[in-house]
Amino acid sequence: KPQPVADFSTNLDEGCAPLAVVLSNESIRADTFDWNYGDGQTNTFSSTSDHDYTFQGQNVLNTYSISLTATHNLGCSDVKTDSISVYPEVFAAWTGSIEGCAPFETTLEYVGNNIELIQWNMGNGEYINSPEVTTTYNGQSGNDAVYTVGLGVMSEYGCSDMTDVEIVVHPA
Repeated sequence: KPQPVADFSTNLDEGCAPLAVVLSNESIRADTFDWNYGDGQTNTFSSTSDHDYTFQGQNVLNTYSISLTATHNLGCSDVKTDSISVYPEVFAAWTGSIEGCAPFETTLEYVGNNIELIQWNMGNGEYINSPEVTTTYNGQSGNDAVYTVGLGVMSEYGCSDMTDVEIVVHPA
């Protein structure tokens, strides 16, 4: 029986965590396929069908070395190795007060890391590009006023996240 040839391709070779990748097994003349994803996880398949794998990532850039060992039933094998770069996941996480009486002054602070760009939409027509913002909401006469504040962040790798929160201002 001729020597097996291990071969595979991926739909992505880099991206933001969690990174879902489709691995296409293109091996020939083999009966079992042993995958090592380079992150401590392994898998064995008996077919060349595509499969999905999600790389979780860390707080730093990680490059995972993926290997596929294709083995035929006589014990001969071949190995192919390739790599995937997984960028750190970012979160639009913040702290601060979101309810008070007019005039309500609040300070909101971004509490994540690995951020290149940050923008707050304060919900009152004000946009601020700073990790910490302080603003005053005047509210409405006789009724609670609700302001939707948005936070958007992006890392140097283009990974991004957004979140919205409602700020409630009670009448004075």
